[in-house]
Amino acid sequence: MDQTFKNRIEKFKDRVRMMQDVEDTEKIKQTAEILQGMHFNPTLLFRTENFLFFTREDLLKEIDRAASLKTGDLRKRGIEAEDTETFKLNHISLLVYHYRLLLRLRKDEPEAWDEINELYEDD
Repeated sequence: MDQTFKNRIEKFKDRVRMMQDVEDTEKIKQTAEILQGMHFNPTLLFRTENFLFFTREDLLKEIDRAASLKTGDLRKRGIEAEDTETFKLNHISLLVYHYRLLLRLRKDEPEAWDEINELYEDD
């Protein structure tokens, strides 16, 4: 693994570690169920199981898992990428972005819910 790639992964993980997680499991479940009812599906480059229920620790594990995927692992998922490190970094960036939004939703930030409603209410 390229050192620059490793450094970028660590920067993503540092950002995640700094996020204030929601500890209330009932709030996590409630938010996930509302989003599922809206058919919310975060835009990610490949499937990530149970994302709506993720905690910060789950996200850190998912970042490690995604970063360690080999070209063959990606091909098994139907992904053909010339630059697999860039592809994985883009996926991880989207994971972090959507997790940040998910935390805002769990904290009942009206602007975050407005963002989701704009995207999914009319569909």
